[in-house]
Amino acid sequence: MNRELINSKGPLPMRLSELNPPESGKTWREELCLFLVIWGAAEVIVGETRSLLRDEDIIVINPNAVFEIRSTDCGALMLYIGLDALGGADGQPAFDCDSSKAEDKAAFYTLKHLCATFLKENSGGTENNIFFNNALAFSILSELQKFFPVKENTGAAIAAKNADRIKSIINEINAHYREGVTLKDLARSQNFSVPYFSAFFKRCFGVGFTEYYNDFRLERAVSELLSSEQPIENIAHNHGFTDVRSFVALFKKRYGLLPSAYRKEMAPPAGGTEYESGLYTLSKYLPPPQNQLPVSKMPASEEKRADAGKISVLGGTPLKHTFRAFTSVGRAKELLYADVQEMLAEFQNEIGFRYIKFHGILSDDMLLYGENDKGEARYSFVMLDKAIDFLMSIKLKPLVQFSFMPKRLASDKDETLFFSPFNISMPKDLNKWQGLIKAVTEHFIERYGLNAVKQWLFCVWNEPNLIIWTPPPLLRRRHNFRAVQIHAGGC
Repeated sequence: MNRELINSKGPLPMRLSELNPPESGKTWREELCLFLVIWGAAEVIVGETRSLLRDEDIIVINPNAVFEIRSTDCGALMLYIGLDALGGADGQPAFDCDSSKAEDKAAFYTLKHLCATFLKENSGGTENNIFFNNALAFSILSELQKFFPVKENTGAAIAAKNADRIKSIINEINAHYREGVTLKDLARSQNFSVPYFSAFFKRCFGVGFTEYYNDFRLERAVSELLSSEQPIENIAHNHGFTDVRSFVALFKKRYGLLPSAYRKEMAPPAGGTEYESGLYTLSKYLPPPQNQLPVSKMPASEEKRADAGKISVLGGTPLKHTFRAFTSVGRAKELLYADVQEMLAEFQNEIGFRYIKFHGILSDDMLLYGENDKGEARYSFVMLDKAIDFLMSIKLKPLVQFSFMPKRLASDKDETLFFSPFNISMPKDLNKWQGLIKAVTEHFIERYGLNAVKQWLFCVWNEPNLIIWTPPPLLRRRHNFRAVQIHAGGC
């Protein structure tokens, strides 16, 4: 579903949309597009090139390119920048920017910083940011031109040659798709024979007209399906499907579910706006890159010393450094951020904490729990291992908090809490929940050894006494304790 969040006018108009899930058919845009994955994974296909983007990867899709985005469980932002002010299609720049294929992810920090800044500055919906937004647009283009230019871009030149005609075709489909558009209608409007136009369309769009037209209507039908309570029959008619049965059949073939089931499965989660979810994830990119801090805001370091004289400690009470027992971060995923790791490493070097507390090792942003088509549990410990491995490397023992509920295992997908929503409902299947706790605990023992794991601390979420927990919290504790005690040798 594509929700437009921001639409900024000016010499370089910019639009920001949320795509969740970002699955669409073949699409053509005359604008420059920056596609940024917030969570999950998505495949982006541009011409013959395929890229698999994961959390916080970014890719630039050049103007006049035909592209496709495929994903079933992913949230993303798409930033569009209009380049008409820079000249015609032949004079528009092209860039080679794809973080999914780069080893140095730090090279993309500035682009993410500019995207995060655009989202933050416009999250209030004000129209007073036109000059600031255009300055950001030029900054983005400057960054791309400096570090990601394309020296030869014959593909874009071919697209540019047909850009006006492609735009005309798209406009006609946009204007009349609800009434029903045929290949013959479009061929007539372009003064082509039907066979020639059919070949031309497939060459430019990468698919035949019928496939493109069906995907075009389905994509818009999905948007209305998830943003309204209209009956399925009305939605089908609103988007040019005269036969509801054919609409349902095409929908299921494309998305794997009936429209009614898809609406229930993909409904937007409660708690938090589109701005908040994107801004929360991108907030760590809001600080400017270190090499771009204004000199005026970098005060010179100044060392001050004071003579305390002689202090007698006779008869005093020995100071107990109990504060060294614990430190903390927010979410488990934050343990993978370079700045957080740098901070914790410095803490350990200067202070030396024993334990660290954090939330959400089971949350969806850790990509730990999933289910196959048969509903069987599947586990991935890749991100969890990276987090715990780092803690072991700086001699920090974790307080393992079994939270929160994975969406695929939740009994109520709308029962969420906090700014970046975590699911706090009971599991829909207690056996699967115990299996998850068992799998995580056994994995810890296998990877780090029983003696090491026995020195860790384990708990459930630290506030189960709140009334928002709807069965008795003791029940949650009992199932967690039983899973750990029975399956992990009582550690």
